[in-house]
Amino acid sequence: DVVGVDFSPTAIRGAKEFAILQRVEADFIEGDLSLEWSFESGEFDAVLDANCLHFFHGSARAHYLSEARRVLKDNGTFVISSHVNQPEEKDWETLGYDPIDRVSRRDDVVLNNYRDAAELIEEVAEAGFRILSSVITKDDTEILWMVLRK
Repeated sequence: DVVGVDFSPTAIRGAKEFAILQRVEADFIEGDLSLEWSFESGEFDAVLDANCLHFFHGSARAHYLSEARRVLKDNGTFVISSHVNQPEEKDWETLGYDPIDRVSRRDDVVLNNYRDAAELIEEVAEAGFRILSSVITKDDTEILWMVLRK
């Protein structure tokens, strides 16, 4: 069973349409992952973070990681892809990037949180996850991919 969650109704509609085209059965629900997750403890074998974590700031990050850990079965797998490191200086203005706070903003709203890869690895370890593997890929920005175990 697969369940997708996003706060955007547009993203949910797109995911449903894509699943139909791919002939894949999945449930998609609109939800705010910064709040309590509507799933039972130990409900999932795996959780996939498809570029969510870098949107959370302050205590919301710890809460997000705690909820991911809570809904995983014992020895469950958590896969994270997250923006890391500082964007290239040539992109700072376009992204609204503040190198002191290490966040990007649009209309005074914080959008992305840029941690160093080492900081992110330490953060997930402190949240109770074992790191099985990690790698950084780069397209227009650096993404840290991690496979974690509860």
